[in-house]
Amino acid sequence: SHRAGAAVLRVGGLHEPEPELTIPRGQSFRRKGVIVHESVDLDLAPPRIVEGIPVTGPVRLAVDPGSVVSPARYAQTMREILFGSKVTKEELLRAYLRHKARGRNGCGALRDWLDRYFDVEGIPESALEQLALDAILDAGLPVPVLQLWVDTPSGRYRIDIAFPALRVAVEVNGRQHEEDPEVVANDKVRTAALEALGWEVLVIRSTSFASDLAAVIRRLRQIHASVV
Repeated sequence: SHRAGAAVLRVGGLHEPEPELTIPRGQSFRRKGVIVHESVDLDLAPPRIVEGIPVTGPVRLAVDPGSVVSPARYAQTMREILFGSKVTKEELLRAYLRHKARGRNGCGALRDWLDRYFDVEGIPESALEQLALDAILDAGLPVPVLQLWVDTPSGRYRIDIAFPALRVAVEVNGRQHEEDPEVVANDKVRTAALEALGWEVLVIRSTSFASDLAAVIRRLRQIHASVV
């Protein structure tokens, strides 16, 4: 369970945590080097069997790590749970309400996550997209849509962070978008196709992430101010 369960399900960026188990309250299990939690609500956490091992499922993992990992690690865990396990935010909300009623540790972190991201449609596909999304939300800008598909005469393109009402696309690009000639050429076609439909395309490069992000935030504020 907890960090070990996250590692078995390959979420949260933890690869070799100490063994960590959850057992029913009132039972006893002690082994050197094993972290043991006693729980009165295991009925809320049906396990997922991985190679014969019962492991805390992805919905419960949205609760348990909140009490034992840093906020940054928790945010990564949540992004990967949503992206890899196909858990919905509605399922997470129901899990929060059920576990909160039982006084489960970790509910505070899940509540804060739901308050911040429940209205965001889509999932960041990388840590940099997550950072960009957080900066946009902190700036008080409209809530964007993530991974929005747009059909154009040149093809169908997916926008990393989109503001459909403003017709603004924000792309968070890794090094390959500067170093791979084929990717660079495809980006030019994509940008031209989106601009032909009235979209403004803003780019945040990983090689100049901080300065590009600040410039994108400024531009988004200008565009938003012009239409309100």
